[in-house]
Amino acid sequence: MVEFNQYQAGRSRGKHDQSGFHQMVNCDIHAEPGSVCPQYALASDATSGVPTEACVQAVSPSGTIYFFSTTTGKVWKLSTAGAYSSITANANTTGHRGAQCYNGYVYYWTATKLGKFVVETEGTRNDSFGTFSNGNAYGSCEENITLFIADGKYITSVNSSGTFNANALDIPAQFVGTYVRYSRRTDQYFNRDDY
Repeated sequence: MVEFNQYQAGRSRGKHDQSGFHQMVNCDIHAEPGSVCPQYALASDATSGVPTEACVQAVSPSGTIYFFSTTTGKVWKLSTAGAYSSITANANTTGHRGAQCYNGYVYYWTATKLGKFVVETEGTRNDSFGTFSNGNAYGSCEENITLFIADGKYITSVNSSGTFNANALDIPAQFVGTYVRYSRRTDQYFNRDDY
């Protein structure tokens, strides 16, 4: 519950204007005078086709969400209209470890294989677009128009022209990369020694 003495002022002109609410969605201003409470009504998104297992997901620029099972090769799609549908399972039936929309494609991977399809056209899938050298692929990030994926002691890349490089960067053998992140600092670029 939020106490707010000017809730009748309605919507403000912007996010930082304190004279009202930037967005007043799903709020109850009538249950208790002088206060704003959230409405507790929940509704089910769908009754069928909903993923029933742990998933990683990728969100397309149009808002479609793709869910990739972490235990099997199953794939689901949630359209912008709110409808779930099952997509043909990944031929590499081990669980997915990651997924990301990048450069007009949805990339998804298991420990050993990288797959891709054109956003919104799941029928053009290639479940074996690339093979990871270490067989230990996990996290990813996009930087400098390139998708990077951690694969044990290697960092794999897919550049903007769609070229797959299983060994774009080596890290010392005693380390195992499970996540890739680019760290930015205000108006400056820092190399590894600056962290």
